[in-house]
Amino acid sequence: MISEPERERRKVSDLIEAEYNPRKISDEAFAGLRESLTRFGLVQPVIVNRRNGHVVGGHQRLKALKAEGVEDIEVVIVDLPDGEEKALNIALNSP
Repeated sequence: MISEPERERRKVSDLIEAEYNPRKISDEAFAGLRESLTRFGLVQPVIVNRRNGHVVGGHQRLKALKAEGVEDIEVVIVDLPDGEEKALNIALNSP
């Protein structure tokens, strides 16, 4: 059975970017992401691990939201041990 994730509002300033996140984007791609968020809103949520507060998915969106001055957002909450958190991060960053 596939479960629906929990969602809750969090302050952007409270979200902790995981140091192991592999994704890096160019300045041009970052500008495009900011433009997309302004045009369409946050249609793909940031994913946060309840156990440690790490962002598991959506690091670049989070950076763009911070740059736009957004103060709080709705996030998807997961509850994963460290190894599973990293596995999900890799899965989310794989093409």
